[in-house]
Amino acid sequence: MAVLRLPVAAQPLADAAQDVTGQVRHPHPGQDEEARVIGRPRQPVSLLYITGTADRINPLEGGATKMASGSGFKGVPDEAKPPVREMVRAWVKLLGCAPEAKLLASSFEDITTVVYGGGRDGTEVIFTTIEGHGHIWPGGKSPLPEFIRGKATRRLNATDAVWEFFQAHPKPNPTP
Repeated sequence: MAVLRLPVAAQPLADAAQDVTGQVRHPHPGQDEEARVIGRPRQPVSLLYITGTADRINPLEGGATKMASGSGFKGVPDEAKPPVREMVRAWVKLLGCAPEAKLLASSFEDITTVVYGGGRDGTEVIFTTIEGHGHIWPGGKSPLPEFIRGKATRRLNATDAVWEFFQAHPKPNPTP
């Protein structure tokens, strides 16, 4: 979740933004929907968003946070989160990307990646979904038990994907 805020909170230092599991919402009255949902970066910054379709903690279709078992968290309000696609659409609009996504070829039928290109200053939004994947870093390990986080996949290594993303989306060095 913190890395999604990076382009907003630390814009001068941000090369790009990536998020694997979280959404950031800023419910400030009077802001337009895009700014209310994700904040407004001072300059265009590309976004990589990777999520699992079975993430009940940050549900793809929105809704209340649940454990993979379907039960709620004790002491956590059942506040509904907006759908992940709403967050992605907000970034697409903020960056001025084409509203129609281009589907990228994948070696795995359970991994879907779409790209919204043509944004300001060459920015783009890359949105990857992993079928059946829960709330865990793809290709990584989690201290959380499966009944909380859900199932994991090793078909995608998010660390490698993020590194490739940063290499493909460099920002120029600021002039002194």
